[in-house]
Amino acid sequence: MEQTISRVLEQWNALSMFFSNNDLGDVAGDKSSRDKAAKILSYMMEPLTKAYFHFLAFILNKINCLNLEFQSSDTCIHELLSSSRANMKSIMKSSV
Repeated sequence: MEQTISRVLEQWNALSMFFSNNDLGDVAGDKSSRDKAAKILSYMMEPLTKAYFHFLAFILNKINCLNLEFQSSDTCIHELLSSSRANMKSIMKSSV
């Protein structure tokens, strides 16, 4: 998901132009495709959507690392509390 979010942000302007293309329905062949493209474009035009994608790009790596600690096959229960605290402090310091 992390790579997908980064890729969408890289291609944000191109995607916006693609979905704003008036002929998109003709290419796809039906009204349903035009409606879907219009809906995606309306989401992309909202400033909070792009801000949310930037937040996800920033936070996903840290969350994925934290998730890996909980999925470890090694017995590391004695390390989880301190590493979880460190990760959460890092996330909180970065977001302030």
